[in-house]
Amino acid sequence: MNVELNSNDPVPHTHLITLHEVDIQLTNRKTILTETTPTNDNNQFTNVIKSFLSKVFSQPIIDHNWESRYYSGHLVATCGNFVAYSLKRQNGDDIVCVFYKQVDFRSVINPPFSGDIHDLVFSFSDDVLLACVDQASHLRIYRIEKVDEPNELQHILILFIDLQYSNNQYPPTLSWCYFIPDSNDSEDNDAYTMLSVTHGSNVEVLNVDIASQSCISENMLSLNQIENGRLTYADNNGNVTCVCFSPDGTALGTGTDKGEIKFFSINFDQPQTCRCLHLWIPHEGRPISSLFFLDDHKNLTQDTQLWRYAISGCDQNRELKVWSCTNWSCLQIIR
Repeated sequence: MNVELNSNDPVPHTHLITLHEVDIQLTNRKTILTETTPTNDNNQFTNVIKSFLSKVFSQPIIDHNWESRYYSGHLVATCGNFVAYSLKRQNGDDIVCVFYKQVDFRSVINPPFSGDIHDLVFSFSDDVLLACVDQASHLRIYRIEKVDEPNELQHILILFIDLQYSNNQYPPTLSWCYFIPDSNDSEDNDAYTMLSVTHGSNVEVLNVDIASQSCISENMLSLNQIENGRLTYADNNGNVTCVCFSPDGTALGTGTDKGEIKFFSINFDQPQTCRCLHLWIPHEGRPISSLFFLDDHKNLTQDTQLWRYAISGCDQNRELKVWSCTNWSCLQIIR
C-alpha cells in the first residue's frame, strides 16, 4: 500500500492509520511511518513506509531562558488567552507572571513563593483558576480576573494549603478535571473545580469550590483542616507518575512507575466508598508516563458515551497504546 501526501490534500500532512502496530522512526528532517500487520498467508509482517516533511509553525510570546533540565511539572500554563509562567528571582525564589494575550493586561503573583515553582496549571472552568505549588509544598489557588478599568489583571487567593510534603525527591504535581456536563447537570456544577495533587504514591483530590467555602483564603491550612471537599487515594503500587479525571467527574485514573494503572471512584459525599474500579498493567510493567481519555469536548451530543477510549504511554511516551474502556482491549500500538 502506497500513500502519498501533498499540499492538495483536504487535510494536508495527515495519514489515517488503521493497522494494529505502527512504528515511527525519525531520520534527519523526515518522519518515516511504518505500519505493521500480519499477512493472511504466512503471518509475516508487511511494512509500509511513508515519509513526509512535518510543518510546524510557532510564534514566540515569552522570551525567557529556563534552566535546561527535566521538570516534572509545568513552567508555562495556558487557558484561552491567558498565559502564566514562572520566573526565577535573584534571591532564588520564583514568581508567577500572568498576561492576557489579546491586550496588554499583566499581573505578577509574588506572595512570596518558597524556592522553585514545581507546577502551575489552569482549570477548565468558566472561572479562570490558577493552581501553583512551590518547593515548600505550599499550594495556592488563585482566581484570575480581567478588569477593564483600570486595564489590568487581578489575582485573588481563594485557597492556601500547606501540603506538608517533606520528600523533595518526588515533587508534587497538579491536574484539574476536564469536566463535560450532561443535560442533567447544572451550569454551576462544582466538578469543574476538582484538582488532584500527587506526591509519591499518594493522590489528594480537592473540590476547590467546596473546600474554599469553609476557610479564610489568606490563612494557610493543612490538609487535615479541610473537612469537606477532600479525598485521599493511597492504594497505589509505586509512585504516581500521571493522573487523569474521567470527563464526567466520577472516576480518577492513576499511573505509576511500577507500570500499573488504576481507576478509582470519586464520591465526596461518601469518601469511604471511593474504591478501585479497575486495575491493569498496559505496558508489561514499564513505568507509565501518561494517561488520557479520548473525548470530544467540543462536539458533544446526548448520545455520546464518555471515557469510551483512552491512551496510555510509557518510556516517556515513546510507546503509546489506544484502549477500549468497554472491554479493556488494546486497539492500537504506536512506537
